[in-house]
Amino acid sequence: MLILLLPMLYFSLSTTAYASSNPESTFENYETTNYNFFEVNFDIPSNWRVVETDDRKTVYFYPEEGVFMFQYIDDISLETEESRKDFEVGLNQSGGKLDNEKILTNNASYNDAYLYELEYEVNSQDYSGNLMHFDTTEGVMIVSYMLPVNSSEDYSEEYSDLLASMGFEVDNDEQVGLIKTDSEDSKYENSFTVSFNDYEIYYLIDEDDSTISIFTSDAPSDVYVSQYTGDFNNGINFDWDGLKMRAHYNYWNQDSKLIIHDESGNELEAQNSALSVVEEFMNKHN
Repeated sequence: MLILLLPMLYFSLSTTAYASSNPESTFENYETTNYNFFEVNFDIPSNWRVVETDDRKTVYFYPEEGVFMFQYIDDISLETEESRKDFEVGLNQSGGKLDNEKILTNNASYNDAYLYELEYEVNSQDYSGNLMHFDTTEGVMIVSYMLPVNSSEDYSEEYSDLLASMGFEVDNDEQVGLIKTDSEDSKYENSFTVSFNDYEIYYLIDEDDSTISIFTSDAPSDVYVSQYTGDFNNGINFDWDGLKMRAHYNYWNQDSKLIIHDESGNELEAQNSALSVVEEFMNKHN
């Protein structure tokens, strides 16, 4: 299964998401409208521009900067660890990265959700924000927001209010900790994944000790740790069980993709992947 999260481009305007005024909104500083999108109810500030795709399965809400997005995908489920891993791979292939998975409980009629930090590269522009998904009766609802990384705006509070309007338990007093966290407990700074048809290769980077831990999805208990020299802009040198290798960022100071060469002449593209998910997968089998 391969799922691609569509970046914010230009789409035709439509109004299939049912809208009504909402006097009892969870948003404190906005007049809001209540929407029903594939039987999911939520509040959105009324002055945000609304754009919907031609297939009517994705709707975008535009504040002054950035974008909020609802995307419905039918006939799938993301409840299993394997399905969420496939989702992450598809997102990586379209320029995205998920990290720091959290589970949000729901006090309405929806299933519990999985919440992540989100990084996305669109047309060489870097964006960051959050993404949440949960299973519905017949598919999956994805709810995300993105801002340019150099933006002075901050919509984490609005995103938190949006999730609360859907019945997800969000502690507004700990909003920043919920929506944006650091992997302080991890010894690694980064992870990369090379995806093949039937397996993946994972690379966990420990910059403090200058080591790279390598394992595959079909043999996760066989972890090879190599010392590396150099830096990721100019290139690092390491080995995998004796096979000499060299790797570097695809673009200077941008860790979205790692280009890996081995002494046999093979070249691989490793996508930046969710550190917490990869590390948890490794620890589960070791």
